[in-house]
Amino acid sequence: MLTQDQLATIRAALRYWRDEIVPGGREVSSHYFDTQVENELNADEVELLIEQFRA
Repeated sequence: MLTQDQLATIRAALRYWRDEIVPGGREVSSHYFDTQVENELNADEVELLIEQFRA
């Protein structure tokens, strides 16, 4: 089980990803993944993920 501080950190990292990485596309994001990602999440999908970590 993740702590509240860990969850807050994950949400903050996802917001950064949404705001800074997603706009740059695959050129910016590809070296952050440790496996091949077919369809990277768009900003709306990242926002939904943030909300899932809030629940």
